[in-house]
Amino acid sequence: MDYELAEELHKTGFKPKNVTIAGSILAIQTTSLSELMEACGDGFDTLYRTNGRWYAIGYTGAKRIDIDGIELDCNSPEEAVARLWLELNK
Repeated sequence: MDYELAEELHKTGFKPKNVTIAGSILAIQTTSLSELMEACGDGFDTLYRTNGRWYAIGYTGAKRIDIDGIELDCNSPEEAVARLWLELNK
């Protein structure tokens, strides 16, 4: 994940687990895909790749089926899920 995305996550309040420098931008840049997915909680639904691009789909609200999805087009699975986390935490 690039520095700008990690900085945006940091400013929005993302706190990585299992690191000694919790909350630092470097710690966020090295956050695992599984941790990012877990951080999205129930809002995370799907991660897939097609035509060389990664997509993360999630939903906000109590019942997923009643709400519009958020779809983001990214270069890596980590970027897709990180951007989904940002959308879910606006």
